[in-house]
Amino acid sequence: MFRSIFLLLPGLLFAKSLPLNIYLQQAAKVDPILAESRYALLLGEIKEEQLKMGAILPKFRLTYGVGAAPAVSESENLEDPSDPVREFDFSQLGPAMGVKLEIVQPLNLSRLNVALRANRADLKQKYWHFRKKEIAKDAELQKIYFGYLYAKEMKILADSTHKELKKLETKIEDLLDEEDESVSQFDLLELKANLYVIEKGMYEAAEGFILAQLGLDFSLALPDTSHFLPQDKSLRKRKEKVPSLAELQKILVEFHPDLKRLEHGLEARKNVLSLAELEMGPEFFIFGDVNYNRSWSADRSSQSKDAFVKDPFNSIGGALGLGVRYNLNLWSSNTKVRKARMEWNLLKRKDVYALEGLMIKLQEKWQRFERNRKSLKSVSNSLRASEALLKGAAMKYDVDPAQGAILIKAFKSNVQMKQVFAKSVYDYNVAFAHILQAVGWTLEDYLSIYSKTTP
Repeated sequence: MFRSIFLLLPGLLFAKSLPLNIYLQQAAKVDPILAESRYALLLGEIKEEQLKMGAILPKFRLTYGVGAAPAVSESENLEDPSDPVREFDFSQLGPAMGVKLEIVQPLNLSRLNVALRANRADLKQKYWHFRKKEIAKDAELQKIYFGYLYAKEMKILADSTHKELKKLETKIEDLLDEEDESVSQFDLLELKANLYVIEKGMYEAAEGFILAQLGLDFSLALPDTSHFLPQDKSLRKRKEKVPSLAELQKILVEFHPDLKRLEHGLEARKNVLSLAELEMGPEFFIFGDVNYNRSWSADRSSQSKDAFVKDPFNSIGGALGLGVRYNLNLWSSNTKVRKARMEWNLLKRKDVYALEGLMIKLQEKWQRFERNRKSLKSVSNSLRASEALLKGAAMKYDVDPAQGAILIKAFKSNVQMKQVFAKSVYDYNVAFAHILQAVGWTLEDYLSIYSKTTP
């Protein structure tokens, strides 16, 4: 039922990169935990079929047997001529057979209907439990996706920074060789000290990028020889329009899987209670029983010597009727009803505070998202200022090489701001994914529902 990603995307996955929403769809399809949950839902559907089929002639049994029967002889009973004396001769055996058919058909269809409603409601709440896992996986996969882009950005930044510092180092060394008085050995040592820090960061960034690539490939169950490349070439702020808090609250009420699960869980518990109450009453059923026995042992009271003469004790019989069954163990049945009622009431209590708790969690995610949004805006301004500062320091250095310390300081500040900016973009993008998770949406839900209804 669940085809692998290689069948879904033959040649496409390795031929070009994929956008975020397609990556999320394919990664969710090959996730083993989600696949296991899907099979659990199929088992629930089979259980409903089992209930239906189990209600049709739950007892429908045919018994057939063959064997040998002894010869029978009859003699007159002097005390009661109407009741002859029968004697069995086991030295004379003949073939025998017996057939018995038994049927029982319950008539309490209300019990079956209640049991089916309980099973369907339970299946629905299991489906929403699966949806919760699916939504959580969607947010986790978005984090992996943007984590890869963040690691890639850090690697590019570390490599380019190292390259620029090496150029500056070469230039200072050339000036020292020319005995230029505008630079000193101290400038070179300070540069090399900063170069070590950059190189250390470059190694860490390379390691982080490899690990991020492994995580991305693992999420798609790719072989070791293949790699997935996101369609986004660099880490950028997400372009999706962010719903207002009021809109998010409405979406939560309508779509959150915990609320749906609670709704169907209450329905299932209520039907379980109804079923327990019905089981305290009488059970009506139709029963039937047909049996047929035959043997071909010799009748020694006749003159025939044929071993296949019909036995005088062959029989055919049966019964058909309406039955009723009472469970007199009322104390046990009453305990079962009380337990079902308590479980239903316990779940109803959760209904009182479930929505309020989910709203609080949404507000927490919203406040974190707002903090990341404001932080990203502030960092963007600081990054532009650091770039202007670096540009001015570079111009001064071109005029006066003695300004190398100022250039290095401006360069370090710019690199740090680029790091902070990339981390802020990553945090913003992930915070948006957590907002969707808090209201009970995957990115696909957002694109198919909210984006299409929003101008």
